[in-house]
Amino acid sequence: ITDDESPSIACEGAMTQTADLNSCDASVAVIAPTTSDNTGVASITNDYNNTADATDTYPVGTTTILWTVEDIHGNAATCTQDIVITDTENPSITAAAAQTQT
Repeated sequence: ITDDESPSIACEGAMTQTADLNSCDASVAVIAPTTSDNTGVASITNDYNNTADATDTYPVGTTTILWTVEDIHGNAATCTQDIVITDTENPSITAAAAQTQT
């Protein structure tokens, strides 16, 4: 008897967050995908930090995470999830001191 049925994996939708104050990135608590298999899930990993938990610091812009689930017989499936970090903080400027010239 062989198991040639791939596990199932369903990624959460895109997660959008603003950058942390005075920073070009944000700490994001990422929601992991839902997985299942007829014989048992062996592992789930992501390609951002190579763990089962993609919670991490993400740069401004869009980062696409590739999630992979593998069952106990080596069958695998993947899905992707976007983490979108926006920069809404205005830049600051300080005028130079008055200058006098003759």
